Amino acid sequence: MIRKSGAIRNPGIWHDSGDVHINSGIPNHAFFLTATGIGGYAWEKAGRIWYVTLTTRLQADSDFQAAADLTLAVAGELYGSGSAEQQAVQGVGTEWELRLILLLPEN
Repeated sequence: MIRKSGAIRNPGIWHDSGDVHINSGIPNHAFFLTATGIGGYAWEKAGRIWYVTLTTRLQADSDFQAAADLTLAVAGELYGSGSAEQQAVQGVGTEWELRLILLLPEN
């Protein structure tokens, strides 16, 4: 068995323990969840939201919370406040909050 870039290789079979979108960090996983929630081709709506956020809104000192807030705002600006697209972005925040709650130790 050989381990390479987070993948496990058995002769003739590759397992990557998820995929690049799940294992590559919070912003990429948020994009994956949003694109999956919206449906269709990822570059059509989720891609547009992320592109505008990344190229016109985020600053060098932006943190994860700013990225989440700005992405939600851009989704509303592009597709309308309360739109399915904005709800998909907002749902990602709920997903991460639930994951963090489950990881916190009990008091």
